[in-house]
Amino acid sequence: MNPRPITVTALAQEKTYGESITPSTSEFSVTNLANSESIDTVTITSSFAEDSSANVETYTGDLSPTTILTSSGGFSESNYDVTRVDGPFTINKRVIRLTAQDQEKIYGNTETLENKAFTVLDTFGGGGSALPNGESIDTVTFVSTVVPGDTTANVGTYNDEINISGQAGSSGFLSSNYDIAYSPGDYTISRRAVDLVISSDKRFAGALYQIDPTAFTTIDLDGDGILPNGETIDSLAIMSANGVAEDPAAPFVVYPNELVANPASALGSKGFSLANYNLTVIPGDFEIEPFSGLSAIGQDLIQEQWILDNVGYDLTDPFANTYAISQSIGLRLIALKFWAGLSPSKKKAVLTSLDAIPLHLQTLDQAEKLIEDIK
Repeated sequence: MNPRPITVTALAQEKTYGESITPSTSEFSVTNLANSESIDTVTITSSFAEDSSANVETYTGDLSPTTILTSSGGFSESNYDVTRVDGPFTINKRVIRLTAQDQEKIYGNTETLENKAFTVLDTFGGGGSALPNGESIDTVTFVSTVVPGDTTANVGTYNDEINISGQAGSSGFLSSNYDIAYSPGDYTISRRAVDLVISSDKRFAGALYQIDPTAFTTIDLDGDGILPNGETIDSLAIMSANGVAEDPAAPFVVYPNELVANPASALGSKGFSLANYNLTVIPGDFEIEPFSGLSAIGQDLIQEQWILDNVGYDLTDPFANTYAISQSIGLRLIALKFWAGLSPSKKKAVLTSLDAIPLHLQTLDQAEKLIEDIK
């Protein structure tokens, strides 16, 4: 009696790239067994199943059925002429995800996206950041985006602005071994810090004064006075914190940090937008000086006497008077030796003439000329 011919064929098996597995002993088929006998398990060898670094591919004939391990139904291998047929082994791509990390810049700057700003998620086996075989992804390529290099792009968060289009790796990394998914990141433009330094100023006691809304210096983030894109800050609602700058009756003294402004009052041009800047206003000092040639000690008393004698002193409103005479002119008038020699009517005539001249145009020369004319 001759042995019965049978065929044992290894069936296709597969794994994910980076895995190391032992081929299943039950993935095979048998033809032409007799008497309800069966082969239950067979040793199947593979050159690639246990090799975690084997590249993605279908390896035809890699699975070889060898030793029959277990059987049942009275099977005896001596009764059969066994033909063994190899089967294919497939290594599938490993799914990973690269996520662009959020990046940012300051308004007005031009920046290049950082090609190492990303995370790796290995979705196989519960996830993680480490790739198999010590492989690594070192850099990524971003899809061309306008915002990082656009100095005129406004402050804000640009959702999903950063998109990955490719990658480069090392330590044996091949992109063909992976099914790579990409997730975008956001790009944020933050406000540009700029200082507005109010210029310190001064005036003489009793003199009129008008605050200049352009009396400040712009200091940009990089230390110069030039804002990006040619933008300019043209004016600022500067005010006197205690009202002394525009108060002719304010005592002569130095007022530290007297000139102030709300940063929100800044007005600009050439594309300037307050929303793109974080403005900090540095206050300026204001000084009221005594007039030269008059006694500093007695000047306050002289000023009060001038108002009392020549304008009319009102305790409630010291400057509610008949004459619109600059105190600075008044103080200098009473310092002139020949003023005291004028009669009250001539003094009144001089003051009336001065009254016809706008306050900011009144000068001591005019006053002296009027005195000479009256005399």
